[in-house]
Amino acid sequence: MSRDLDHLTIPTHIKAVEAQRIFLEVTGHRLLVYYTLRTLDEQATLFRQSRSTAQINSKIDSLKDRGYDFLAEAFNRTKPCDGPWRTNAAPGETWHNYGEAIDAVPLVNGVEIWNLDEKVPEQKKQMDTLWLAYGDVVVYLGMTWGGNWKSKDNPHAQNRPQTNALTGSNPELVLERLEAAGCNVS
Repeated sequence: MSRDLDHLTIPTHIKAVEAQRIFLEVTGHRLLVYYTLRTLDEQATLFRQSRSTAQINSKIDSLKDRGYDFLAEAFNRTKPCDGPWRTNAAPGETWHNYGEAIDAVPLVNGVEIWNLDEKVPEQKKQMDTLWLAYGDVVVYLGMTWGGNWKSKDNPHAQNRPQTNALTGSNPELVLERLEAAGCNVS
């Protein structure tokens, strides 16, 4: 998985750099972008975590039924894996696959805030404040913030309003977007 801002579309790259600048200016803390572009296989691996074979097969069938065989194939190139839940998005469903999303985390003295102790009230308050500041910054820049979703995803910000990248798309458009982003479909 890439953390290279150059793997983002130009508009998303500009907003990511600006988010880092504004966040530092407003909070005095740096913002680490730790995910940008994801391959379909990386997304399939993340999606597999914490899901049963039946759930994976159901997603594969759903993708194939809608003409997205090339997205379903990513599951065949990856192996089942254990691990904690990571994502609701299957291959092609996240804007990360198109270079239009980032995952970022505020840093406090060079430490990601999720490594602070939530049981210490001052640290918990600081964590909450910094996540809200991040959300405010990316929304100000015209991005959609995952912290506003029903299933919160505080690190996530994307340059599109649709939660699922397949919404309103068709297989040809999705292939075109993936190729434009440099996301390998085979």
